[in-house]
Amino acid sequence: MGNVGIPIGLRNNNPLNIRVSSNTWLGKVASDNAFEKFSTLDYGIRAAVKNLITYYTRDKLVTVGSIVSKWAPPSENHTSNYVKYVAEKMGVSATSAIPLTVDTFAKLVAAMSDVELGKSYGINEYQVKNVILRFGLI
Repeated sequence: MGNVGIPIGLRNNNPLNIRVSSNTWLGKVASDNAFEKFSTLDYGIRAAVKNLITYYTRDKLVTVGSIVSKWAPPSENHTSNYVKYVAEKMGVSATSAIPLTVDTFAKLVAAMSDVELGKSYGINEYQVKNVILRFGLI
């Protein structure tokens, strides 16, 4: 009963709602058949950041618009609203290249978590930055 009303992403320690995959994420404990579950929120944040860095480096998706469109495709989401929210929250254009920096990716993940979890449950930039630095992701 204590979890009623808590977004699934928080119940799963998966703030960006990463879908189940064969990836052997650090801290992965199970799945709920649709989304990965992590032992701690930090491991869920780490997985999200690693995914987004892969989009940036391997897939050459360097704008908020391109990153969010891959993460949340129109077949499942209101992608244009998602892109608009994240770009505005970050204070950048949706179509301008963003730098691969700790600060930028902390803002990106925090803003995306507002959409994935709901603004009142979103994680903050400090949490993301702490995870990025602790795990040496950027």
